[in-house]
Amino acid sequence: LVLQNGIFKIGALYYQSAYNRSVEVCCNEDDKYTFTDIIIPEEIIYAGYRFMVSGIGDYAFSGCESLSSVILPDTVTQIGTSAFSNCIGLTSINIPNSVNYIGERAFYGCSSIRNLSIPDNVGIIENEAFKSCANLMSIKMPKRMDSIGCSVFSYCCSLESIIIPEGITKLEKYTIDVRYDSPFESVSALEGMFEGCTKLSNIQLPNT
Repeated sequence: LVLQNGIFKIGALYYQSAYNRSVEVCCNEDDKYTFTDIIIPEEIIYAGYRFMVSGIGDYAFSGCESLSSVILPDTVTQIGTSAFSNCIGLTSINIPNSVNYIGERAFYGCSSIRNLSIPDNVGIIENEAFKSCANLMSIKMPKRMDSIGCSVFSYCCSLESIIIPEGITKLEKYTIDVRYDSPFESVSALEGMFEGCTKLSNIQLPNT
């Protein structure tokens, strides 16, 4: 089934051409709200050709409140803007080692996620990527990163500790927001960067 703008459907998912005979999973408003558990394939066959699945496109699953689990393949390198935003029932998702980029508001409002592990290949996390993940208690960060955007972890009110990776060349203000009643004592010295996460008590910053 081929739709407008080169979007085509295989099985339950929609795809759009990306680059070098690869595709990304894309949004289709008609079907996406019925998803519960999704396994993204490594590749698809369309019109007799094989295409590698290289990304999760912008808004691909945004607002899928019934979505509870997602398995991503090791071929995915990018998770797009608001790809899973406001998936309030999402409790389980793997971010494979192949991913190097997490887009703006990618997991915004995913309030049922409790634990996340971000692989070492991720170099950039854009603004508000995990904002308002209210039940996120722990997150494993990469060992080294290039950039963490603005308000990435703001209003993650269950987050208790975080280690900011080495190698950061760009750390936006308000990367992690906590309220001033947080037990973390150095709030004032960080100019409000940690306003909003009431349980955050341990922040380890890089040496550089």
